[in-house]
Amino acid sequence: MKIIHTADWHIGRTLFEYSLIDDQRLFLRWLTELAAAEEADAILIAGDIYNRAVPSTQAVELLDETFSELILNRRIPLYVIAGNHDCPERLSFCSRLLEDAGLHLAGSVAQRAHLPLEKDGVKLTLHLLPYFTPPEVRALYPEEEISSFNDAFACLMQQDRPLLEPSRFHLLAAHGFFIQTGSADETVYSQSELSVGAVDAMDLSLARGYQYIALGHLHAPQRAGKCARYAGSPLKYSLSETHQRKSVSILEIGPNGEFSLSERLYRPRRDVRVIEGSFQQLLDPKNQGQESLQDYVYANILGEEAVLFALQKLRNIFPNILGLQFMVPQGEEAPVLAESPLSGESMEELFERFYQQITGEPLTKERRQLVAAICAAALSDSPEE
Repeated sequence: MKIIHTADWHIGRTLFEYSLIDDQRLFLRWLTELAAAEEADAILIAGDIYNRAVPSTQAVELLDETFSELILNRRIPLYVIAGNHDCPERLSFCSRLLEDAGLHLAGSVAQRAHLPLEKDGVKLTLHLLPYFTPPEVRALYPEEEISSFNDAFACLMQQDRPLLEPSRFHLLAAHGFFIQTGSADETVYSQSELSVGAVDAMDLSLARGYQYIALGHLHAPQRAGKCARYAGSPLKYSLSETHQRKSVSILEIGPNGEFSLSERLYRPRRDVRVIEGSFQQLLDPKNQGQESLQDYVYANILGEEAVLFALQKLRNIFPNILGLQFMVPQGEEAPVLAESPLSGESMEELFERFYQQITGEPLTKERRQLVAAICAAALSDSPEE
């Protein structure tokens, strides 16, 4: 049995001011063709289908188009859980009516499902556990003492343990911050998915009896313990993800419970990159090597000189530029403003001292004359006291 594990589509997301809906459409078409070429038995989507609880019309239309193609035309069943960005009620609307068609949705922890699948001697139970919070689990099990995410996860695992028949392969799909206690923490985070003080971290060692755990929430594809994996997001959704290689995971399960895991890398139409150099270097397309000028780029401009209309000029080379910042070249220290009394100095003297502290160089004769002219004009326009 072959299952494709993907997550964190975040349909409708933007990158700075750019809509990524067309980039997401290309990924979903690629995924559809991959599932057909691999002859996948199912696709498992581990949460964060949409980017926000109330998705845009474009986002809803794209998901409808994708699900219809996969289920109605390609006959590939889908197993979907809600993530923290999804609205459980909206995502699971009409879910019971859609099950016969091959779309299995679990929106809230109260709707978690345990679905038996069989093919070619493989007996699999797929356990769908959508994103949850401690109050939601407390409402289901008021007799349990639940004060943290880890308490809630422990409670759910204890409740479901009688369902873990030894004769079957058990696959848990979940969404959240999961760690393996006792192992070195090498978790890769993104800017948008940082855990504050690890208050929502959950211990994967509580999930005993599952042969594989398919996770969503962290955007970097990575293992989380011995038999758990984050699929990662299909696209780079922040500058912190520029060095990540995006992919989907493919799980192949044999009749004796053996399984193998592999990745299929996805190369998007536009990459997300940070470029760095002097302004003149960045203006020369020859310095970009084999990289596409159509990528989403953020520019770190090295140098001391201010550049007027820098963003507009760079946009002529990089039409999808995200933004820029001016930086001190590597190996140099940013100047530190010296503390000294300001009284008794003229405007020209104050500006010259400021300029020298910032640049490390004195004003030239021509610039001193220019500053004097500007200060004289400013003073002449000032209202009399």
